[in-house]
Amino acid sequence: MRKRVAQWRRSVTTVLPPMLLCMRGISVRPRRFVLALLGMTIVMAGMLVGPAPASADESRGKMVLVLDSSGSMKEPDASGTTKIAAAKTALNTVVDKLPADALVGMRVYGATVFDKSDPKACTDSQLVVPIAAANKPKLKAQIAKYKPYGETPIAYSLLQAAKDLGKDGQRSIVLVSDGEETCNPDPCAVAESIHNQGIDLRIDVVGMSVQGTAQQQLQCIADKGGGSYCETNSPAELIECLGQAALRDFRPFTVSGKPVKGTPQPAGAPLVRPGHYTDRLGGTAEPTGARYYTIKPQAGSSIHVGFTAYPPSHGGLKGYNDQAGLALTAPDGTECVCYNGPQMYAGTRGMLTSSVSFIPELAQEGSACASPTELTLEIRRGRVETGTIPFEFLIIEEPPLADRAGLPAPVSPDAEPSNNKPVAGGPAKGNIAGGGGFVQAATLGPGTWTDTVQGGEVLFYRVRADWGQAPRATVKLTANKRPQR
Repeated sequence: MRKRVAQWRRSVTTVLPPMLLCMRGISVRPRRFVLALLGMTIVMAGMLVGPAPASADESRGKMVLVLDSSGSMKEPDASGTTKIAAAKTALNTVVDKLPADALVGMRVYGATVFDKSDPKACTDSQLVVPIAAANKPKLKAQIAKYKPYGETPIAYSLLQAAKDLGKDGQRSIVLVSDGEETCNPDPCAVAESIHNQGIDLRIDVVGMSVQGTAQQQLQCIADKGGGSYCETNSPAELIECLGQAALRDFRPFTVSGKPVKGTPQPAGAPLVRPGHYTDRLGGTAEPTGARYYTIKPQAGSSIHVGFTAYPPSHGGLKGYNDQAGLALTAPDGTECVCYNGPQMYAGTRGMLTSSVSFIPELAQEGSACASPTELTLEIRRGRVETGTIPFEFLIIEEPPLADRAGLPAPVSPDAEPSNNKPVAGGPAKGNIAGGGGFVQAATLGPGTWTDTVQGGEVLFYRVRADWGQAPRATVKLTANKRPQR
């Protein structure tokens, strides 16, 4: 039996969101800290720090910068600096911080045709730097040539940028604009059609001192393009926003797992076994605001479910309080939950995570949850009006522990954890690159590690913890100097 337990410990190496510990009943059983194989996430907002450390997997995707070169870029922003000057400063700063082998290209629109009546004005968009690795010198050379001139063919430029990126892999378009579309078609509809090519293609938007119709249009492009919208009124803000949009895309969060289609009601819910799955989920304004699945646990087994998504964020409050909740119920509708993890709202560029755990030995004797042969998993999204989002969920089935010999003694709920003890040979230290999601999480052992996090970025790390162990971490942040507002 102990061999079985050891095998299970080794098999649970996939990362769950960081709130799956069941805290009830710990005075009569060892703490289930094996579930602290959870991801440790670091979320930053409003801070732009130094270049990302090199790693074996820096080229995590392709990106094309789409820059507004229309005549309005010669106008001053709220700080009095011309928009073109602010854009050049921000672009050079971000290019310096790009990974050395990042696959980046640059497209400008409105750079060659001055007259709106010229038929070529609505196709005035050029890929001035083709997408390739080690492009920094070429990008900087084109930034130096970047000047305000013509019209604003956003939709056409987005379509061309999508072609520049190709059809495979993680792809992102970062649009920097100070105005609204001056041609046809509607760029918002075009953004939606581009994003519908796949969840691994997104459009992030940086709006420069915009308001009214232009602001609404740029927000819509980000919304329908599956990306984020960030608005700036000063060079410092532009550096932050552009850094968030561009630098984060080289450590992107991506859903992964076996595709499954949950039902919008409990009846007919598909059977899902322990494993990693993906699906899509709508909001309260749609009939697909909930998904249901069937789980059939073995006798005495505990079930743990973790949910993760990265919904698009928006300007203003729209989409800001995105939420998701999980529930496990018996066939008669009784909720069988030992611990329900807190719902994390998705703020600007925020992750959306939730979790639920069921432990049968904690259920009331004789209830429908004491020994269920079937559970219904409900995943529900609330308080949002946006379209569907891709998400991943992980199901772990924990067999009952039959042999406690050799395990640590039970821990009192009020006991303070002991100090960390270094592993044999002393704690490790060095640089590490956090992953863009739970599956891509970098593995950390005891010691001191250094990484770089961009403003608004979410990084993931994996920490191994066995029975009776509690991972503890201290994070020290050192910001680089940035322009003062």
